[in-house]
Amino acid sequence: MEKITERLFKSIFWLSRRHAGLVLIFILLAAIAGIFYIRDIPMRTSFFDLLPRDDPLINEFRAKEEYLAVDYLVILLSLRDAEQMTTAERERSLLHTAARITSRLRQSEEIISATYRRPPHPDIPPQFMVIYALDRKRIERLEKGIVRIRHSLAAEELIVTERTDFSSAHQMIDAKLVDAFAVEITPVMIDRIQANLLQLYKFNAALLYAIANLDQLEQVTIAATDLSEIFIEARNHNDEQEEGKPFFSPDRSMLLINIRPRFSAAHGLAYSRLVIDIVQNALDEADLDAQGIKAGLTGSYTFAVETDAVVTTDMQRTTVITAVGVILLFLVAFRSLLWVVIAVIPLLISIVFTVAWARFAVGGFNLLTSFLPALVLGLGIDYGIHFIVRYAEERRNRASLNQALWQTLLRKGRASFSAALTTSLVFLSLLFAHSRALFEIGAITSVGIIVAYLMTIIMLPALITIAHRLLPRRFSGVISDYGPKISPFSHWITGKGRAIFVVVIILTLFVSFRAVQTQFQFVSTDLIPRVESHRVLSQIHAYFGLGEIEIGDYFVFFAASEKELVTMVEHLEESELIDAISSAKDLLPVTLAQQQVLLGEIDISAYIDQLATVEESIADRERTTTYIKSLIADLSMVQYMATISGWGPIALSSAALQHQLWELQSVLAALDTRAAQTTISDLRRALTKLDLNLDVLRELPPIETMLRDIVKTLPDGLKSRYITRDGRFIIYARMNPAIHHAGNLPLFIDFAAVVSDDFLGRPMVTVRLEQYIKQDFWLSTLISALLIVVSLWWALGCKRLVIIGLAPLILGYIWMLGGMYLLGMEFNFINILISPLLIGVGVDNGIHILHRYWEERERGEKKSVERAVSTIAIAIIVTSLTTMIVFGGLVGAHTPGLQLLGVSALLGISFTLIFSLSFLPATLKMTEKRREARSKE
Repeated sequence: MEKITERLFKSIFWLSRRHAGLVLIFILLAAIAGIFYIRDIPMRTSFFDLLPRDDPLINEFRAKEEYLAVDYLVILLSLRDAEQMTTAERERSLLHTAARITSRLRQSEEIISATYRRPPHPDIPPQFMVIYALDRKRIERLEKGIVRIRHSLAAEELIVTERTDFSSAHQMIDAKLVDAFAVEITPVMIDRIQANLLQLYKFNAALLYAIANLDQLEQVTIAATDLSEIFIEARNHNDEQEEGKPFFSPDRSMLLINIRPRFSAAHGLAYSRLVIDIVQNALDEADLDAQGIKAGLTGSYTFAVETDAVVTTDMQRTTVITAVGVILLFLVAFRSLLWVVIAVIPLLISIVFTVAWARFAVGGFNLLTSFLPALVLGLGIDYGIHFIVRYAEERRNRASLNQALWQTLLRKGRASFSAALTTSLVFLSLLFAHSRALFEIGAITSVGIIVAYLMTIIMLPALITIAHRLLPRRFSGVISDYGPKISPFSHWITGKGRAIFVVVIILTLFVSFRAVQTQFQFVSTDLIPRVESHRVLSQIHAYFGLGEIEIGDYFVFFAASEKELVTMVEHLEESELIDAISSAKDLLPVTLAQQQVLLGEIDISAYIDQLATVEESIADRERTTTYIKSLIADLSMVQYMATISGWGPIALSSAALQHQLWELQSVLAALDTRAAQTTISDLRRALTKLDLNLDVLRELPPIETMLRDIVKTLPDGLKSRYITRDGRFIIYARMNPAIHHAGNLPLFIDFAAVVSDDFLGRPMVTVRLEQYIKQDFWLSTLISALLIVVSLWWALGCKRLVIIGLAPLILGYIWMLGGMYLLGMEFNFINILISPLLIGVGVDNGIHILHRYWEERERGEKKSVERAVSTIAIAIIVTSLTTMIVFGGLVGAHTPGLQLLGVSALLGISFTLIFSLSFLPATLKMTEKRREARSKE
């Protein structure tokens, strides 16, 4: 194997030295072609590009999420100083500004419509628009009025066949009694007489109740009049809104403008940018600052543009931070601008080729792979640093140009090849991951690392050759030698080897107790960049719609009809695992819907007839009193006949009626007839007017049946939250955190299956994703570890050195977990990538130290460990710092998951570096002394 690699390096050496110019020109032309190829590389910003593609549950979730998606564009106008303005001033300011903006937007050919009012839907009856215009205050007044009217109707009913007065009612009942006694009395006749007496008793009771409560009828009249005025106010308000009701927030401090572009957002990113530019120009012309108004944009068009901009910015910023950091690090470490240029050129070329490979292999970058060019730059520079440090060392030892390049290529080519191969193999292990995101990271980075290595060993000899030809006097190839400064440190480390070994092991045991407590938590929002349109949409939901229903885990149910929607919501409210339910049903004026039923049940016309009977009964008090006396006499006769005939019930009823009539006679004698008539007349007129208004309710179908048409009047951004494109209603059920407790999720799924057969829960998908991700975590970690062991064995050929080489990596990983626990961090969908990443990066340090150690031993150096650390330490420190610069750039990323990845990587790489320069040489020296002692024995 060594002969094959040596021949390969000889070919590269010959090609780079003899044909340096041709090599550089060829690679440069290839890079130019690569730049042309990647000039419009796609940036896929969809969350679904990160998920597994072959799981039925996730595919169903993906289909439903995409199915629910709708193209919309909304402007949210907000008053800056709403607290200092009256409601009328708020409305006037917002409407004036909205009119200017929409007028400007309608001038564009790309905007089909721009409106800030709710257009009345043709399928909604005009009567309902009056009722729907009732606000909360009117509804509260309506409730109080209903209570009063229903209380007044709680009296005994005047049981008569038609409107009459007391005298007529008496004559009618008396005639029935006479007819009954005129024939032979039978058991059937006894029952009939008893029924007539009971009817008369109820009539008298109702009349007594009405007279006794005459003083309260004035309040009932006020309530009835007030109800009628409410309908009139609502009707007038609706007439004023012929153009449609504005999309105001409840406090009138915000207003929505709904925009419909000519084409869908799927028309392309360029079209979305065009639409956003048109809208932004309209906002600029409206001079919002002068109006004291701020504007926010949200919708599919805005999200597409902002996410692309954020991902591109993050990628560019991370790459620039890495490049600048590497350059500055080079200048500080090597104090040579020329060496910086020589080292960076292969890196830039390798980034171009890596990006081109990303487009060719996986169709571009997604939300997570956007940082990979910077990662390749940070990892790829390692090979150049080690190459340059070794070349400078050879030149300081007075080697010729050819000898220095050959020894560097041979020695560092092998060590760097081992490091590049192990790192590449580690990332290749991600190809077995279920997640598409991890798969693409593995596919891109594994090739990018090898490309960076190849560009380093091919281009650096050629660039050094060209530099010597062009600048023979100024380019000596020698850089600052930090070996003498590091040598005391390396000797101190090796001298305290046993103590360092014991201390590190003890401390690591303590850290392990914390490390094992680091948990895994999948948070889907960690995968989405934080952009302004999301904040605006959350604000709209909080003030206009769903509120915070999407905060947390939720299930989504689908109802085919309004009736099914209502039924499903009622069943879901029975579950203790649901914290909140939101659906189109929330859009109904719920109290008003209840009042529609209550008011519809009130028989106002019957009450009017009842009042007419009371009024006519007291209008001629003398005539009524005469009939009462006559009726008392008749009842006395009925009581006597019933007593001697043994008709007990009739006798008792007759006696009760006589007492009742005496009471009625007394009440009528004390009554102010004129005042009573006025009170009753006023109430009758008020109720007649109210009865006409209630015809609006009686003519309407149930409000729930018109719910679909109500939803259609909403802006697209809100409408899509309540109804699907094929007309199914959407129900959101936000789950209690207890859903994740043992056994609760399966129980709720069984409960949900009873409620509906068409539902999907984010917790279901989350659990499935967690299963996959944990599998990916362990699988990629185990495969990476196995590949590392095999690679180290192949590179070092010694079990002792393999174990020592892995030690800094294992220790660094444990301490990273401990640091994550102390910082309150957990593993998520993204930072599980740190396992193979840290394995691939962390093992490089050990490989280079052990390679140099083995080389020094072959030379017969007595202090081979110290010399290996002294000569290689600066390169390891610089390479580790460059990698840390890459991940440091991720801390400022807009995607939360990438931020966590950056912090995790910084912890892992820094701890690995510390242990590589302390624990590894200490352990290596300790084992070396033990081997020497055994050999002497």
